[in-house]
Amino acid sequence: MAETEESLGVRGAAKRLDVSEKYLHKLSPEAATQLAESARNVRHKRALQREEIRFEEFWLSFKLLQANNIYPARRKVERDVLDRTGMKFRFGEANRYLHRAHEIANTSPKTRR
Repeated sequence: MAETEESLGVRGAAKRLDVSEKYLHKLSPEAATQLAESARNVRHKRALQREEIRFEEFWLSFKLLQANNIYPARRKVERDVLDRTGMKFRFGEANRYLHRAHEIANTSPKTRR
């Protein structure tokens, strides 16, 4: 059960086997640890996939603005993504994506003086 791609974790396995999580740990501590680790890995992989999908949308808007000779400021890129997809970004997330996009595009962000 710990080898499946869609790992249920300890809670899901206990529910499927119709036993308590505590009893599952007691039956096989090693299997419970493997289930927990597998579920943690699946969650991490999904988070990375979501992050990459969100960056791809940001990057597409970044490139579209550049192609239209508009400086791709964070707010403009965020607005374009929101208009196209309905997706919103947290400030720190958008900032990370903006820096990453500038690195990929080999451009430098404008700074206030």
